[in-house]
Amino acid sequence: MAEDGGNKGKQERKEVKGAFMPLVSVVIPAYNCSRTLGKAIDSALAQDIPLEVLVLDDCGAESLAEIIEGYRVNPAVRYVKNERNLGACASRNIGVEMAKGKYVAFLDADDWWEKGKLQKASANPGDRYGIVYNGARTGYSGWKAYRESDSGHRENYLSADAAGELY
Repeated sequence: MAEDGGNKGKQERKEVKGAFMPLVSVVIPAYNCSRTLGKAIDSALAQDIPLEVLVLDDCGAESLAEIIEGYRVNPAVRYVKNERNLGACASRNIGVEMAKGKYVAFLDADDWWEKGKLQKASANPGDRYGIVYNGARTGYSGWKAYRESDSGHRENYLSADAAGELY
């Protein structure tokens, strides 16, 4: 795998022994997403907590080089191109292995977060929770489906014991 630092946006850093220590590692598997990847990365960087963004290029037909080039000056953004197409799940697993944050958050390359999403989701979950998930707003043009969580950002928690039973 080739790794390049990509970078854009401003990122607050927490220094620990000279190294940036993110609270959250945002993992973005990227496949044929040149139209939406920049917005996804920008929405992650707009969060009000120390984080890193890991973009895993899964060898789609579209080149992501031009998009990633705009983020080269920001050390909070790391870019890795898989040697071959592995699929979103394997790309996420590679991101988890690379993660330096205390928590890992998954963001698809065609989605984006509202400001404050990660701050609310990471607000003091303690050791009681193994997985934190939240509601979403979705809408489909031409579809009759539309869903919005009660507060726009309703956090739900799955206990660490219950999360352990999933594996």
